[in-house]
Parts: sequence; C-alpha cells; structure tokens
Amino acid sequence: MLQSKEADKLVQQFAARNVVVSSRHDGLRISFHVYNTLDDVRAVLQLLEENLNQLVTEPVASDR
Repeated sequence: MLQSKEADKLVQQFAARNVVVSSRHDGLRISFHVYNTLDDVRAVLQLLEENLNQLVTEPVASDR
C-alpha cells in the first residue's frame, strides 16, 4: 500500500498500461504474485516514477 493523493486516478492510469492495481481508502494497493516477472516489477516501478507527484512522499503527522 502506498498512500496516494488520488488513488482512483492512479488505478485508471495503471489500467491504461495493462497493470492491475486497486485503491483502498487513500492508498494504492500493488500486489505481486509468483507468476509476475521482473519485467512486470520494472513496469510498475516505471509507472510509480512517472506518477510520483500523485503519491504522498512526506511523513504524515501522528497523533500518537
């Protein structure tokens, strides 16, 4: 899970590139399986890099 500013939008962008991910609340869920290849991982990393501005990269303040 990666916290995202617009998870639903990212899901659509990934789908346009034939990468299946899902959104959970404000997060982007990416789950690899045994049948995924190293090229699949590289494709996901490339998409994440291209959309880094839509991910939350700063720590979130905690109430704890």
